[in-house]
Amino acid sequence: MNIFYSVNPPLGTVLFEFSRNEDAPALSDFEKDVGAHGRIIVNNVGDNEFMASDALRAIAGHLWNELGDTPTDSDGVDGKLDDEFYHFPKGTAVYDVWAWFEVEFNLSISADLMHQ
Repeated sequence: MNIFYSVNPPLGTVLFEFSRNEDAPALSDFEKDVGAHGRIIVNNVGDNEFMASDALRAIAGHLWNELGDTPTDSDGVDGKLDDEFYHFPKGTAVYDVWAWFEVEFNLSISADLMHQ
């Protein structure tokens, strides 16, 4: 499964398209219409129906891993970003980034992302 996504300022709205076919017209249009974007390839999808909620969950997990590589001034939710993270500038409280994940992806940090 190919998922193209974009995190758009100022609020960090996530746009995405997904398809089993790498050359799908929707993905090509998405690449043209959205400047900066990322791509995730999800393997082992099988014949089960892959839905938008599955794509969002995959994007959330991918971005969560990227956040783990973003330097902060202290460990845990009490720190501040030492570098930009998508639409969040340097100095943003990690708590605010975590809150964005929970709202934007309709999930729980502790239940859905911390132990993946």
